[in-house]
Amino acid sequence: MAGSGDAHLRSPADTLLRAEHLVVEFPVGRKGAKVHAVSDVSLDVRPGETLGLVGESGCGKSTTGKAIMQLPRPTSGGVLYDGTDLTGLDGSTLRKVRPDLQMIFQDPISSLNPRRRVGDIVAEPLRIWASDQHRPSATVALSERLLRVWGLASLAGAALVVALWLVGAVVPYMANDEDSGLSGAWDWISPTGGSLMFNGLVFGSIAWGLGNLIRDRVAIARRILALFAAVNVVLLALALSGVGSDGSKLLWAAGTLFSVAALVVAVLPASSRDFAAMVTVREEHDQTVRRVLSDVGLDPDTAMARRPHEFSGGQCQRICIARALVLDPKVIICDEPVSALDVSVQAQILNLLQDMKARYNLTLVFIAHDLAVVKNVSDRVAVMYLGKVCEVADPDDLYARPAHPYTSALLSSIPVPDPTIRQDEMTALTGELPSPVDPPSGCRFRTRCPQAQDLCAAEEPVIRSVGNGHYVACHFPLVTSN
Repeated sequence: MAGSGDAHLRSPADTLLRAEHLVVEFPVGRKGAKVHAVSDVSLDVRPGETLGLVGESGCGKSTTGKAIMQLPRPTSGGVLYDGTDLTGLDGSTLRKVRPDLQMIFQDPISSLNPRRRVGDIVAEPLRIWASDQHRPSATVALSERLLRVWGLASLAGAALVVALWLVGAVVPYMANDEDSGLSGAWDWISPTGGSLMFNGLVFGSIAWGLGNLIRDRVAIARRILALFAAVNVVLLALALSGVGSDGSKLLWAAGTLFSVAALVVAVLPASSRDFAAMVTVREEHDQTVRRVLSDVGLDPDTAMARRPHEFSGGQCQRICIARALVLDPKVIICDEPVSALDVSVQAQILNLLQDMKARYNLTLVFIAHDLAVVKNVSDRVAVMYLGKVCEVADPDDLYARPAHPYTSALLSSIPVPDPTIRQDEMTALTGELPSPVDPPSGCRFRTRCPQAQDLCAAEEPVIRSVGNGHYVACHFPLVTSN
């Protein structure tokens, strides 16, 4: 079956998202073997379109979706979003594109942080991007920098103590050898070693975390910083009164200097205005979260204060959809969003996705193994088998006249509530699914295909047209060109 080629791809000018010759391989074992999860897959989606990606478990659907999102980056091939190749972007540039591309994961429960409240989970994307969209003032940036410098210096002091201890433990004679210089360094630092370790592990970590809070202009950050500075002042006073070594005095003096300076800068008028502006931004974020939760069918007054374990599977999937929508993306990749839900809940989520698509002007990639579900939501369907695309067509055409034997078998497996249909009238697949570590030569479906011939083992089929918008990768398709 499945083969290579890009005859089914449309003009780049007409598509919003386009994957070209995508390859994803994972190393396995110690002999250089690889799992060929995705092999030369090409897909495209027009603005406002829903592409259904179907196939049995293990065919590479989810891996393709994650590779499009660069999670992880594909082994080779390109992913073009609005004309920009995502695979060629560095980390910071790719991060700027992330808000436009969102993903709904298969398991709604495990994709939500169980320790956080729903309001915080949905608002987190907005919180993360607030600092980039609303750059901090120069005074806030200086306060953050002072805290980060002190945090790094404190951690470096703790690392120095550990390094000297390790060297002295591994090579003990160096610690006693005056010529090595290590003895003098250890004699100087040992009285202050405990203070350095405590300062690095505790105060260094606190300073770094405070830098993050100051950068994000969290309202309580300046109060914590004032307490941090006060503690440093108290420790300095104790050291000057005779408690501790000379090194400890220098240590707490430096901590006092950096923390007090960061506090002074953080309370300047420019910083205060910046903090006040961020309060307004966060109020807008809360309103956005409430609106999105309401759009997905949840009561924000009830939901925002609760945690994920207090919701059903369908409600958790609604939360995941809200989290994906909150940044107003252009493309959402739905990785089997209804496979873990009851049939009645599946219908609700599918209807919700259709409503959200129209309301937010979304483009969807809908990954599923249930062809009956895909037909109802997709504008175009691509069928995958063992890391390859075997057929692409409009859903009505695909279901009415499947051109690939694998697609025909999948359609035959859809349950039909008709007792008059006999089991032997259905197309059944035989044989075992080949290993993606060592896929068959030529057509990968040939080991299970009832129409396989010698050509199928010798030559890989190339995807070609068999009708208006209908493409298949098969040497002997069930449907020929019109």
